[in-house]
This record gives sequence, structure tokens and C-alpha cells, in this order.
Amino acid sequence: MARTARTVNTEMPNLFIIGAAKCGTTSLHYYLDLHPEISMSRIKEPKYFLGPIPSSPRGPRVTSREAYLDLFEPGVPVRGEASVAYSVSPCFRGVAERIANEIPDARVVYMVRDPVERIVSGTRARVANGHLPPPDRTDTGAFWSGVLGDLDPGTNDIIARSLYMSQIREYLEHFPAESIMVIDHRDLLDDRIPTLERVFDFLGVDARFRHPRFEVERNSGSTVATGGLNRRLRTSGTARKASMLLPEPVRKRAIGTARRFTGRRIEIPEMPQELRGRLIALFGPEVEDLREFTGQKFDGWSV
Repeated sequence: MARTARTVNTEMPNLFIIGAAKCGTTSLHYYLDLHPEISMSRIKEPKYFLGPIPSSPRGPRVTSREAYLDLFEPGVPVRGEASVAYSVSPCFRGVAERIANEIPDARVVYMVRDPVERIVSGTRARVANGHLPPPDRTDTGAFWSGVLGDLDPGTNDIIARSLYMSQIREYLEHFPAESIMVIDHRDLLDDRIPTLERVFDFLGVDARFRHPRFEVERNSGSTVATGGLNRRLRTSGTARKASMLLPEPVRKRAIGTARRFTGRRIEIPEMPQELRGRLIALFGPEVEDLREFTGQKFDGWSV
């Protein structure tokens, strides 16, 4: 029997897609919002529950409770948001506790992928967005050393974001295991309809619902571009505030248009095998614990 998605707080969202970055959260947010019983936030990543933090996360952030509640359609059974910064402990602490204090029976969905490939994809995006300097083709080792440092998740959020089971444990301290769903991003890519059925069932909505746009692949990341003007627009405080006033679909189209007209293709060097081996050794125990927790094999992962 499908679970009923109710929450004590009928104003707040009752669904949180907590990450991980570059694992298909934008796509899932889009597909779920097509369901008539689900309303996803007008801004995909409000980051409201980050709480007081020493440094601001990348991109817009909603800090006003009134503005946060205004992102959701009232009266819809499932109201959700997708902030990947919610799974970056210890860089951002206390998120799960803050959510549980407000919405103790929330549902949590966590998108994951091969943790090493997630780092490669995330690094490519950061270079494209101007958050990392373009690589020096004559010294690829220095590029990756500069990106990952000493692999300390306490200071390097790129590493922390791939420590999936560590992030889940933060939520298990405040939510029962049955409130947490883990999805391999390959399942959303390759077996989209059955995967969405499982998510709908988990959320207690009609799992038989279909929409033609379920066939559309979103945010594939196949083309990565950046440029000086595009970078200035993305990092401008005024531009960020202005973007917050736009509905999410309009904001995405505006960003895409800016990339097409101001951008240039960016490539990053192959990760050295020695470094890849160190990452596999680092993530190995985490992935084994994740397999045990979920019962999933995660076939095709390098770990």
C-alpha cells in the first residue's frame, strides 16, 4: 500500500531532495512537478534549512520564512524542494536536525551516482561556472591537486558530497530509515518510468500517473560552456537577487540563453590514475555501507 504523505506543518514542504550535486536532482525536481499531486518549489534550490553558516553557498538562497513558504503551492498533498547543499556535512552542519524540528515526518530523497564520476562532473561544472580556474594543459596533475587538496571532507565539499552514507547517517539521527529513499541517477536516466513509479509510491501519490515530458532528458550536461560576461552575471549579487524574482522555468531559460550567447566550451583533463585509485580506496567503505543500507548493487560503479 502506498504511504500517505502528510506533515504536521501544512505550510512547509514535506519532501526534500537533498542531493547529491550532479546526480540528476534538477531532472527529478522537474519530473515530480509534473504530477498533479506534487508541487515543487518555484526556485529549485532555496537552501532555506542551511541555517547560520560561516560562508554563503553558491547561488541564490532564501532566508526569509515568508519568502520560503511563498515558493510552494498551498493545499497540494506533496510540496517539495531540491537543495543539494543539504547533503554536504560537515561543511554545512545541522540541516537534518533543522528539517526534522519543523517537519518530523518529511520524506527524503537522495540521488547518487558513482562517487568518483560525480567529482569529475562536479569539477567540470565548477570550471564552467567560473568557480574554479581553467586547467593548465601543461600540468594536469597540478589542476587536480588544486581541486581536491588533501581529500579532507571537513574542508573540501567536493569530497564531502561524494560521501553518501556519511550524509545519510546525519538524517538517520533524526528520521526513520523508511523515510529515506536512495536513487541511482542511472536508474532515472535508463529506467525513468519505473523509477518515477517507485518515487510516487514512496510519496503516497498516484504511481500510475504518466506525462509526455517524462520522455525528455533534462540537464544532461553534455555541453559545458562559460565566458567572462556569463561568469560576471552569475556572480553578481544584483543579478542573483533579480533571478530570485523569476519562476524557475524562466530563470533556467534565461541562464541557458546567457550561456549560448556568452559562453565557450570548457574541457578538463583526465584524472590521474593514482588519484583515482586513492579516491576509490577512500569511497570504498562508504559505498559498501550504502549497498548494505539500500540493498542496491550500484552495478557499473568504479567503487
